[in-house]
Amino acid sequence: MYCDLHTHSKASDGSYTPSMLVELAKQTNRVIALTDHNTVVGLPEFMAQAQKMGVTAVGGVELSTEYEGQELHLLGLFVEEVYYGTVENWTDEFRAKKEISNRQTIERLRMDGYAVDYADMVSEKGVVLEGSPVDMREYIYNMPTLLAAADVFIGRAGSGTCNEVAAAGT
Repeated sequence: MYCDLHTHSKASDGSYTPSMLVELAKQTNRVIALTDHNTVVGLPEFMAQAQKMGVTAVGGVELSTEYEGQELHLLGLFVEEVYYGTVENWTDEFRAKKEISNRQTIERLRMDGYAVDYADMVSEKGVVLEGSPVDMREYIYNMPTLLAAADVFIGRAGSGTCNEVAAAGT
């Protein structure tokens, strides 16, 4: 049996609902953990679906923190339901900072001529985007490749401007 102890749902930067992740785990005979970025809002659905389908599931969270000016991500596994509220309280400040960062990224993209709208993104996802801003790619028209989007949003240069990608010819 295999296990995947680091997955994300649509509650952060994943592509699937928590229930869909459980269904995929069932199909591939895997133990699975849901570790969304800085939130446990998907865990009730995830754990209920796992129990219903007979899948071994682990509740978790991927916590963002900083050390010496560098953002770090820590996986917390075996988060029990009694602690969901505590985890959400701990991560409120980070989510607020992330929302400001996402809004700033959207504004830079708009200034670079990309047709993006923050309100549309939040209503589409249902939450403030928790993961890296590469989530925003699906809302940006004419982004050449996923690699280009990653370089723009989370690239090593970290400038977050689209014109640099276009100039690089990627």
